[in-house]
Amino acid sequence: MKKILVLTDFSKKAENAAIYALRVAQHLEADIILYHSYEKVRAVNVPETGSWPYEDFAAVQNESQEGLKKLQATLYEHFEPGKYHSQVTLVNDSGYDLGLNVKQLAIAENVELIITGSKSENALSHLINGSNANDILDAAPCPVLFIPDKFRYHQLKTIIFANDLMAEYPEANRFLTQLAKNEGAQIVITHFTDKDDLVAESYMTRIKQNINYAKLSVITFPRKNIARQLKEFAEDVNAGLIAMIHHKHYLLEELIISSKSKTVIKDNRVPVLVFPG
Repeated sequence: MKKILVLTDFSKKAENAAIYALRVAQHLEADIILYHSYEKVRAVNVPETGSWPYEDFAAVQNESQEGLKKLQATLYEHFEPGKYHSQVTLVNDSGYDLGLNVKQLAIAENVELIITGSKSENALSHLINGSNANDILDAAPCPVLFIPDKFRYHQLKTIIFANDLMAEYPEANRFLTQLAKNEGAQIVITHFTDKDDLVAESYMTRIKQNINYAKLSVITFPRKNIARQLKEFAEDVNAGLIAMIHHKHYLLEELIISSKSKTVIKDNRVPVLVFPG
């Protein structure tokens, strides 16, 4: 991995995600791009007439740049001695299409991972309610990692890959295997089905033929109360990461779109890594 793109809005949650990203970058010997997108036109409240738009491009741009410099300095304070000294570069721009901006930057800089903070205690709820997150997921050319508020980086011991088994997802498997090898972690593929385990067994046979990694297993669960089962399983195995595949307008439908699962792993505090489908 060469570059990690870190999105920030200068909130405390974004700062926590950036520090987490720094730990990942140093561990994987990658560099960081701190990115902030600002609006060129903002509104100022005028008591007599209400809210009127005004343009102050230079002031907004400078404010964004100063925010990035401050966050960069914070990251420098958190460098772990003796580990790879990740380069931290700053990028900001204006525009209303955050998804497109992020996509273009990620492609231009050969970014392999995007990291951002989630906007609630539930790491997945922002995937439903946050239009920015949805735009990023739909456009992202690489995996996006959502970091819950106050979650601190620690060595991964177990990675859960919530998998629909619709395809073999070679890029996701390659990425997770590389990450697991670096950490010595176990990858557990979870699948929810009302059928027997033959499909899962066949899938595992094919995957193991393509991936040389011993700490790989699959487990099936009944196709009911999926969000609750996944949450409880993540807690039982002390998972440090939940990974899933995002198809445009489809992200583990039973977990996110179904009205029966609106809680969506309620109060989940585990980072969620989402791969483009």
